Amino acid sequence: WILSGKESHQSEMSSVFFRFAAILCTSILTLSSSAETNQLLSLRWLVYLGDISYVLYLIHWPVIVLNHVITFSLNYTGILTCIGISIALSIFIHHAFEKPLLSRSFSFCFSISMVVYSFLLIALGLRLPQNISHQIIRYRQGYNSTLYSLMQWNYGESTSCCNTLPEECSSDEEVAKWTGWTQVRASRCVMRGNGTHKFLVVGNSVSMSSFPTVQRVLNGRYSTLRLFSKMGCWMLVGTCNGYWEALQAVIEQMKPDIILITESQRLMNDNPHDKSVLLNAQRRIDYLSSHSRAVMVDTQYLIPDFPHSSALAHYLARGQTDMRRSSRVLEEELSLKRVAYERIFALKGNNLVVNNITFAFCERIESVCEGYNPTTLKAYTQTGVHINSYGYKLLEPFYRKSIDRVFEIVSKT
Repeated sequence: WILSGKESHQSEMSSVFFRFAAILCTSILTLSSSAETNQLLSLRWLVYLGDISYVLYLIHWPVIVLNHVITFSLNYTGILTCIGISIALSIFIHHAFEKPLLSRSFSFCFSISMVVYSFLLIALGLRLPQNISHQIIRYRQGYNSTLYSLMQWNYGESTSCCNTLPEECSSDEEVAKWTGWTQVRASRCVMRGNGTHKFLVVGNSVSMSSFPTVQRVLNGRYSTLRLFSKMGCWMLVGTCNGYWEALQAVIEQMKPDIILITESQRLMNDNPHDKSVLLNAQRRIDYLSSHSRAVMVDTQYLIPDFPHSSALAHYLARGQTDMRRSSRVLEEELSLKRVAYERIFALKGNNLVVNNITFAFCERIESVCEGYNPTTLKAYTQTGVHINSYGYKLLEPFYRKSIDRVFEIVSKT
């Protein structure tokens, strides 16, 4: 679940406290060990704990993972259960295997080790851990094949961020020559169509995710369709001056007819009282508008951060299908991103089109924003930031309408 600011701060302070306590205790033990007689480190129960500590170190994580697979949670009861099971198993393994083996010859221990390693390799080769996990999941889902398929679909979407560019979009060597940038193919590529206009898609990793949708909407109505983006950059906010300078070089060389800004506008929501944010964004829009015949910019969509594809797959694995408590009232969601919304609509330009995708995920259920479709049990986002393929199908009509408006503007110039 997404923590509130207060809860997040308390969690962070708790983590700092436990780290400090662990360091302090370790320091005290280290300093006291230099004494000639150390009664603390000579305590029988502490010596015994030291004897089983290595086995405890090896066994505790498999126990935690197994608990997670079975219960899908780790509350206080689960933590105490894991501690108890880990200590009990460590004591058993120490007396049944570790202690007897310490008194045996090296060759005997080596042979036993090879047998254990062989068993583990065979188990991994046969995918026994995965098969056991899948059987536990199927049991929890009541052997519902539909739930299992939806779980797999959502998990697959969660691992496909920013790497789904069309195969026909080739590596852009021209941009590499113009800018000296040699980023991975996912951040820059070019396509040729049967139209007359040159399109340039710019922004960050969200631009990479949205590019297949833009290409599908245009359907070949371009002479050139170029993607030039950089992950982690917010062009309008100005977080990456190097990218902006390289983009200017691309624009000067390409001379695009239409520029599509499909980046996330999350950072436009920061520093609400700082007027320079909007002024800087307007200056960049002015430059782009003066170097093209039309500019389109996306608004920031309203969508709860939970559940994204990975989280929804996790809950479907538990057999849980009702996550309506994760929904958020539209006005509440808008209040969290209102500054970005107002700043984008405050941008001016005679050839500027605002692609209003703000309410795309909020209008299906009255006055409520959802991170997933309760009917299809498919999430709209990959990671809470990037829209997945299902979400972009819902956004496609918005892109189609705005791009048609762009064509209208270009036809009049």
